[in-house]
Amino acid sequence: MKIVVILAALLAVVGGVLFAGWKGMIRIPGITPAKKAAAAQALYGEQAAAKAAEATKKPEAKKQQPPKADAQGPKRQEPPKADLAKGRKKLAKLWEQMEPKRLAEVIADWRDDEAAPVLALMDNGKVAGLLGQLEPKRASKLSREIQKVASLPDPRSAAP
Repeated sequence: MKIVVILAALLAVVGGVLFAGWKGMIRIPGITPAKKAAAAQALYGEQAAAKAAEATKKPEAKKQQPPKADAQGPKRQEPPKADLAKGRKKLAKLWEQMEPKRLAEVIADWRDDEAAPVLALMDNGKVAGLLGQLEPKRASKLSREIQKVASLPDPRSAAP
C-alpha cells in the first residue's frame, strides 16, 4: 500500500513538471515550445532569456565578435614551474627499490646526462650494482656524468 502511495505521489510530481514544461510555465529543452517559452519568460521579467530564445528562432546567425580586451589585457596564469630537484629525489628513492638488472633495462633509453643527476642521489651500493649490469663503455660514460653532477655545488646551499 505504501508503494502505491509513493508511486502515485512521484507520478503526480513528474507529471506536473512535464505539464508545466509543455505549457511553457517552466523551460524544459525539447518539451517547451519556443513561443510559449518566450512568452513565459517575458511575463516573469526574463527579457534577456526571451531575446535569446527569439535569436535561436531566426535562421540567420549573428556573427560573434571577439571579446574586447581590457586596457591592461587579460591576465594569464603561468603554469607552475617543475621542481627538477624534487622529482629527481623521488625518482632516486623509487630506483633504489629496484633490482640492478631491472634498473639497467629501465635506463637503457635514458641519456647519460638525464640519468646521472638521479643516480648521484642514490645509495652508492645500488649505483655500483647498476653500473656492473651495464656495458663497460656505457658504465664509464655514466660514471663521468655522475662525477660532474656530484662536483656541482648545491644551488640551495648558495642561496642567502
